[in-house]
Amino acid sequence: MKIAIGKIKNFRRGFTLIELVISIAIFLLVATVALFGYGKFRESITITNLSYDVALSIRQAQTYGLSVREFGGAFDAGYGVHFSKDRPNSFVLFADINGDKKFNDTGIGNSCEDSSECVSVFLIGGQNRINYFCAKVPFPDTSECSYNGGVLEAMDIVFTRPNTKANFTATRNAGGSQPNYESVDIHMASEGGKSRTVTIYKTGQISVGQ
Repeated sequence: MKIAIGKIKNFRRGFTLIELVISIAIFLLVATVALFGYGKFRESITITNLSYDVALSIRQAQTYGLSVREFGGAFDAGYGVHFSKDRPNSFVLFADINGDKKFNDTGIGNSCEDSSECVSVFLIGGQNRINYFCAKVPFPDTSECSYNGGVLEAMDIVFTRPNTKANFTATRNAGGSQPNYESVDIHMASEGGKSRTVTIYKTGQISVGQ
């Protein structure tokens, strides 16, 4: 008995137009989500890097202040970091030549040219900034800040040998004497709303937080 087997046709089927459109839409959706996630990740990394740059600059001032480091012919100068609410995109490492525990060349630009105290100007790149700073007053338990009409215009954090403690000197727009601050918070922010805080305690301890 013979069995007739017909020829089996081999159909090669491609994408239909609808399938192609759906595939492209899915690809674009995945790419958009990935790019958005990368932007947020990059923003988080840059603001974190800024917070550590600030903390390390203050630690550098502490190291310089406690060691015998010559500046302008002086070997006994303290060292500090200057923050101003009028300069949100930079901060200054300086030598306290005259011992008043504050930075006096506040009119400098983006370099230490023509300054007798400036050691280095740190420029903040990208869209990050020093958002504001606050100083904690222990009695009563409150804070003085630089935002929304706050009393702080500038803050100097200075270290002098042999004391390891931080000296806080504020430029204030309020009357009366400066309170005995317990700590200072430097708040940084990105354009997208990410934030980090560097806290400097009177004891000389420096920490980085959210």
